[in-house]
Amino acid sequence: MNVSPTSITRTDRWVSEYLKSGITESQKAIFATTLWLIWKARNAWIFNGKRKTQEQIVNEALLSHQLYEKWNPREKLKRSDPRTWQPPATGSLKINVDCSWLAEKSEGSIAGICRGEAGVCIGGFAQKFRAQSAQEGETLAVQQALLWLRRQRTALTGLQTAA
Repeated sequence: MNVSPTSITRTDRWVSEYLKSGITESQKAIFATTLWLIWKARNAWIFNGKRKTQEQIVNEALLSHQLYEKWNPREKLKRSDPRTWQPPATGSLKINVDCSWLAEKSEGSIAGICRGEAGVCIGGFAQKFRAQSAQEGETLAVQQALLWLRRQRTALTGLQTAA
């Protein structure tokens, strides 16, 4: 991308025109991620005195996009038994956890989301892991859910996995 600093008079117009310029969806995602990381780098510099180079920001945006593409394939697997979320009892919380695992790399990611009876998100977690099986990943997800609850000082009344 070539940008002439004198040609930009309004950032909103520049962003809008660039996004409409015929670039691919992947390029749009990288562009948006780069803008977000520039904002984060600016805040880290102003509030914490930590500076990042332009190269670091761009490399982080590219890596972030690669990871997103890796863990979010375009062709989604269809469940033969689609499930819908069921709320916990009144006054209760529920955490749903899941695991995504690649056998050929023995790695994956786990995530959990805690919601109340109205379905409002209370919090959650996500992280990468290394394991020998999807079952091990599911177990790690449950363990992380319990650790998350301990940090929140919250009692759980329901825990559900996708397995």
